[in-house]
Amino acid sequence: MTPWGEMLRAAARAGVTPAAFWRLSLKEWRILTERPAGPEPMGRDGFERMMAAWPDEAGEGAHPSTASRSPSPSLRDREET
Repeated sequence: MTPWGEMLRAAARAGVTPAAFWRLSLKEWRILTERPAGPEPMGRDGFERMMAAWPDEAGEGAHPSTASRSPSPSLRDREET
């Protein structure tokens, strides 16, 4: 059974009059009552602030990409040795 009373109360809380409620299409009703998607993804500025606040530590147990190391030799250098 469709919860018309609950839906009409939700519409009233959103500022929709009863007459306007009954004119809404199902698609309009769903758009009106859908929950927000959530917070926006972190932008570059926020990411850089986070990196500055919690820098990676290069050392024992650190991920290889954060450890300082010399660049790998090129293919040509490998062929010569």
